[in-house]
Amino acid sequence: MRSATPVYSAFGADRELRAMVDEFVDHLPTRTEALRRASGAADLATICQEAQRLRGAGDRYGFEELAERAASLEAACSEGSPEEQVAQSVRELLDLCARLRTGKSDRRRADDK
Repeated sequence: MRSATPVYSAFGADRELRAMVDEFVDHLPTRTEALRRASGAADLATICQEAQRLRGAGDRYGFEELAERAASLEAACSEGSPEEQVAQSVRELLDLCARLRTGKSDRRRADDK
């Protein structure tokens, strides 16, 4: 089940960090495309590598749920989980990535319109 609920960075309201978070969110489609291609090819090594990158980015840019989901995918790849389980974890992570937003101030601006 896909959720359309946005996920906001814990750092998005911080003026000093916002530009970095904005840049991460803006470039996220490129990052997720690599994960999507690796999943389509059942390339576990690349899936694991991309999950590790997303885990680090989640920590760095204030997306705790991203870091947690990516760590779970990384573990599933490393532990040799069944292919369908890995594929499901990839789909869930991609869905989450599509919902990432910079910060709560984005929500306030949208509400003001």
